[in-house]
Amino acid sequence: MIETRRVFQNKHILNLNFGFWLLLCFWDFLNEYLKTSYAEDSFYWEGLIYHPVSFYLSLWVLSHLILSLYLVTRELHRNLFILIHFGAGLLFGVINKIQAGVFGILLERLFLSHETFSFNELLIHWKNTYFNFLSGTGFYWVFLLILIALDYFARYHNQQNWSFELESKLINSQLNTLRMQMKPHFLFNALNTISMMIRRNENKQAVTMVSALSDLLRNSLAKDTKQYVSLAEELDLVKKYLEIESIRFQDRLKLDFNIEEDTLDCKVPNLLLQPIVENAFKHGVAKSLDSAVLKISATRQNGNVSLKVFNSGPSLPPDWNISASKGIGITNTTNRLRQLYAGKFKFMVSENGGGFLVNIILPYKKI
Repeated sequence: MIETRRVFQNKHILNLNFGFWLLLCFWDFLNEYLKTSYAEDSFYWEGLIYHPVSFYLSLWVLSHLILSLYLVTRELHRNLFILIHFGAGLLFGVINKIQAGVFGILLERLFLSHETFSFNELLIHWKNTYFNFLSGTGFYWVFLLILIALDYFARYHNQQNWSFELESKLINSQLNTLRMQMKPHFLFNALNTISMMIRRNENKQAVTMVSALSDLLRNSLAKDTKQYVSLAEELDLVKKYLEIESIRFQDRLKLDFNIEEDTLDCKVPNLLLQPIVENAFKHGVAKSLDSAVLKISATRQNGNVSLKVFNSGPSLPPDWNISASKGIGITNTTNRLRQLYAGKFKFMVSENGGGFLVNIILPYKKI
């Protein structure tokens, strides 16, 4: 993503800044020249050194200070921001008037054979045009407004990239989920179970499993790309998956749901629990020959919602670390949560009571 500070330090921005003041200088010169031509007076070319050349040269030099001050104050409260820049604008106008006069003297000594004005004449002229410093203040605010516009553009660009990136991650999560469901071992196991049920004349259960498999694949394909769904919607997809697995494992699998009623309307990321539950079967339940337990709970806690998925099964390797995990489910989920909640979440994995517990804590917000 584009960072605002990097945008303002980019060499193209600095070149554009120089071009901006050069264009204004040329425009001012053109106006003065046309006015003289219409009045049929001779144009005083030497006078260009004091205005507009030295005036805009001073503005260009000081504009870098405006840029630095803006980067320091851009995150301040609006009233404080305005107060600081109001004072800085007045000071800018005064400094610009003094500096432009100094630049004029130096440029005359460099490029002219004689000085147009004596120092005393310049001092008198400066005093008589004292309030012209307000023009420098006006240019300060023009330049500041341009910086604010560029900043908002950069932030809008960041927001767009952020949205596209999140949408891409959600699509990838959907594809990964569907890929896991379409893997040969999943479909083979489901279809093999259906075949065995038909041979045993367990037609009712076979029909139930075919229907559940059809609903699961249909729901996965029909899922849209919205970032958030209600917890109730998320659990509905999970239950379709568990309906198939519970038929496969029959008496060997015990499902336990503990969902508080007031959490069902909570806003959660789309496809948050599905990959976690699939991992629970792949790495836990399916590898155990004993009775297996899968527990899913959702509770309210101090303005947050806690979502837990527990499965019995083999323990974690001694050197296992969540940050080094290469699992699709955990990696995709944690990456999406970081972007969606900007650090205002918790994703914890631990061994608990002879199994594997994933605990996700999110801010509670209604869908």
